[in-house]
Amino acid sequence: DPHQDTALGRLHLVLLGFTKYLWAASLPPSGCQLTIGEKAARDDAEAWLHSLSQAGLGDRSVRVDYVMRYCSSLVGRHLHSIAQLGIFIFGHHTDKTLLDAWIALSRLSAALITEMIKVIKAFIVSVWFLAQVCSLTVVILKRLHVLIDDFFDVVVTFNPTWAMYKSKFHHLTHTPQFIKRFGPIGLY
Repeated sequence: DPHQDTALGRLHLVLLGFTKYLWAASLPPSGCQLTIGEKAARDDAEAWLHSLSQAGLGDRSVRVDYVMRYCSSLVGRHLHSIAQLGIFIFGHHTDKTLLDAWIALSRLSAALITEMIKVIKAFIVSVWFLAQVCSLTVVILKRLHVLIDDFFDVVVTFNPTWAMYKSKFHHLTHTPQFIKRFGPIGLY
């Protein structure tokens, strides 16, 4: 069955999907006549991008001038960094619902983009109450279900049409089964 045997990877699901949706909703497009408020929002986002430390991004550091100039046509490499930095870039000038969406996305993408768990003990402690009654795989998948549900709740509050018309939201519900079958989504 191609629907069950083909997992949707992090690039198309998280980066080119949810991160790009929130990026477009948070930042006015470039190359058009902007209002004073939109120009201020773009300038503010650019200033925040310049000021943030990129030490933890590794080889995915952001070229700020490029990202701001071509903000509507970024690729997965750029969006990977945006997924990590978005909460800091937009945390002070977006409305509460959009900020909540960035927070939920950052939690979800951290769980989904993980390629391996280095300190398994610390990971288990973060979900210790489930670890007492379940196996490790069940604990991780239950935590992922909670993160997915939280993300859905926030996104539906921000823009209900996304959940109805963007197919990636449907695919996200199947992600725990893909992880159980194929391993961490960060690998494919």
